[in-house]
Amino acid sequence: IFKNREEKKHISKVVKISEIKEQDWNLSVTRYIEPVSKEKIIRLHSQTSYRAYALGFVPGFCYLAQLDDALKLQRRPTPRIEVPAGAVAIAESQTAVYPCESPGGWHILGQTPYPLYSTKNDSFDPAISVGDIITFKSITKSEFLAMGGKLIIEKSPFSKREAV
Repeated sequence: IFKNREEKKHISKVVKISEIKEQDWNLSVTRYIEPVSKEKIIRLHSQTSYRAYALGFVPGFCYLAQLDDALKLQRRPTPRIEVPAGAVAIAESQTAVYPCESPGGWHILGQTPYPLYSTKNDSFDPAISVGDIITFKSITKSEFLAMGGKLIIEKSPFSKREAV
C-alpha cells in the first residue's frame, strides 16, 4: 500500500483538546478518588501531557498515558450503556476521549466538542495518532457551546443521555 518506507513514518504532533469539566460527570469520580477534590482532579488531569500509545476499541479511540498516580483507579464496576461522543474519561493509568457514542466502563471527567476523526473523501483521518502528545485545556460552558459542543446530562448510568 505504501509506495516507499518514508510514507509509513508518522511525525508526532501535539494535539490540544479543549474540554469542559463544569458538568456533574466528574462528581461521580470523586466517589472513587478520595480525598481528592473535584478541583484537584481537574487540575491534575489538565496539567499533564499524555502520549498516545494505541488505537482501538472503536475508530478514533486512542489510549493516552500516563495519569498522575492520584487519578489512577479501576474501571467502573458497571459500564455505562451509552457514553457520549467527546467524553473525556480515565481508567487504570490511562485517559482517552470517546470519539463516538458507545458503551464504556471508564470514569468520565468532562466533554470536548473536538472531533476525533474525519471521513472526508472516503478516507478515515484520526485527529490523534500513536506517538502524538495530547494536552487538555479546561474551558467554560459558554466556550464549549460556542465551539459547537452539545452538553450531555447523565440521568443514570443505565439510561439514555439528554442533550441540552
